[in-house]
Amino acid sequence: MTLSWQGITTIATIGLLFGVLSLNKYNDTLVIFIAYIFLWNINKMSSNDALGGFGNSGMLTVGVLFVNVHILSRTNAINSFCSKVFGNSKSPRVGMTRFLILVNVLSAFLNNTPLVALMMPIVRDWARKHNFPRSKFLIPLSYAAITGGMITVIGTSTNLLVQGILVQRKLKPMGFFDLALVALPMATISTIFLVTIGYWILPDNGIGMLGKATQTSEDYLTEICVSKDFSGIGSPIFTVLKKLKINKSSLVQVWRKNMDDENCLEIDGIEITTKDIEMVDVQDDVTSISLLSSLKDKFMKLDINQINDGVTIREGDRLILSCKLDTLQNFRRFKTNGLSIGDVHPSDMKNSMSEFCEIVVSHRNPHIGKPVNCDDFRNAYSCGVVGARRHGVDMTQFLDNTVLKPGDTLLVLTSPTFSQKFKNSHDFYVVCTVGNVLKPLTWWDYFPIVIFMAMISLPAAEIITMEQSAMTVAALAFIFRWIDMDTALEVIDWSLLIMIASSIGISRAMELSGLGLEIANFLKSLNTSLWTINFLVYLVALIMTEIVTNNAAAAIIMPIALDIAKVYSASYRPFAITVMMASSCGFAVPFGYATHLMVMSPGGYKFLDFIKIGIPLDIIYLVGCALLVPILYPF
Repeated sequence: MTLSWQGITTIATIGLLFGVLSLNKYNDTLVIFIAYIFLWNINKMSSNDALGGFGNSGMLTVGVLFVNVHILSRTNAINSFCSKVFGNSKSPRVGMTRFLILVNVLSAFLNNTPLVALMMPIVRDWARKHNFPRSKFLIPLSYAAITGGMITVIGTSTNLLVQGILVQRKLKPMGFFDLALVALPMATISTIFLVTIGYWILPDNGIGMLGKATQTSEDYLTEICVSKDFSGIGSPIFTVLKKLKINKSSLVQVWRKNMDDENCLEIDGIEITTKDIEMVDVQDDVTSISLLSSLKDKFMKLDINQINDGVTIREGDRLILSCKLDTLQNFRRFKTNGLSIGDVHPSDMKNSMSEFCEIVVSHRNPHIGKPVNCDDFRNAYSCGVVGARRHGVDMTQFLDNTVLKPGDTLLVLTSPTFSQKFKNSHDFYVVCTVGNVLKPLTWWDYFPIVIFMAMISLPAAEIITMEQSAMTVAALAFIFRWIDMDTALEVIDWSLLIMIASSIGISRAMELSGLGLEIANFLKSLNTSLWTINFLVYLVALIMTEIVTNNAAAAIIMPIALDIAKVYSASYRPFAITVMMASSCGFAVPFGYATHLMVMSPGGYKFLDFIKIGIPLDIIYLVGCALLVPILYPF
């Protein structure tokens, strides 16, 4: 095998790219983009070749589908239907079967991430209602979103990336349901495995932080009550906390007594309008062991972003802290006449117009790399962090020393408007509250579904192309005001689009370097059968998917597979389907998929939990696809 220096450099670049991505220390999109630019210069690609990915129909379709799927996933009809899927089932396996079938069907047409974000609160609430551990259901939810996505060419971004590479090489793209012949049987086998053996393998990790907090909030919150005898009245709140050896980052809210209900109030020189505060009446018939619920007057709730060094402590203040009562060991070492401490009961949260919210931090959150309890985070979202979990490990006791990472699950105390404000934000994968109430349905709620079905049906019938259909629906969305331009720009994952475009550029560079042809000729010289080669293509793509990313795996393997088909004078279609399946169906490692990260911390899973259930499923798909693809799509 003889390669030019460009080919040798390309191999070295791909190897280095693989190694850097496997470290999981750097931004995947940035690493792939830099490798793409380097290969552009080394292989002396023309601008048309190098920039072809940025005008590729597959990449553009992915971007437009983000807008269309966002509209569909936010309709009340979809939410209502998904909420009713469990019916009156009280059996965990029957309930799991129902939602796995639903998710497999929906993920064929919806992006994985918003679908899992939609289903997680529904699955969690159903599990809590019947006292089932959520950890039995969240990994299967993520897996079903992947297996169902293989049924159509728009089900995953990887499928559309492969479509883009085929278009770039002037080959006929795959049909809308071409993958279904393989994907449907494999999804059925996967569902059976998850409901039977998988359910037994999955751990029982209890009810989770949000469920625990709503039942026993005293595990996360403590309050300090200030009476008229306290000598520190008039001192800055943060100064008092420092004197008590309490970190100021533990303070999540302050309740202030005897405030007049006026349009504008001045608190220690800070002017606060009633738009910035919430006035609450604590009812007489509320009984609680906590100090807070014993109050009968009006109180003003100050969120953490309204408290600074100039806000002083006053008689009647209630300081809500993110810690357990028994952790305030230093409290009794100092003169605390006029201060008393107590638990915060769950009923207090309801009466205080505060609520617990569970959020999963996304890779796009601007506070990644900063301390969990930093002021920037607390002020940006007007919330106090009271609990944290990472990879199944409770980090609540180490909030001040924990750096925020993608996939972290945080329990925050905030106002009831938080979930509505940030549910569509790219800063979080998931925003969960307790007892989400669905709005009544109207005929208008069904109209986006009708339009979306038309978007799918027309390309499936080969009347118009997928990109034309998707862009037409996006235009209708703007006309009917289902979405505005600012929201559309926000919901598009621009980093993914850059990754796909760069991956197509890398694929083109590999083609021009002759690397794929050399590998194909070498295999042919060994008289390697196409069945064996197809098996090896799946295996290598699967390993790369588990270690790096699905799109990078497809971009590297696909040009080699196409060159193999060319040298063997075989059909490229079975190899294209094999690469699509292998590059999307990675189950054993949680870090390569956003949906795996979304469920990992909320379910309390450890890395080993994914290994235990993921490797058997990887093997099932490896063997199943190696047998089915050559039979259903002959070489």
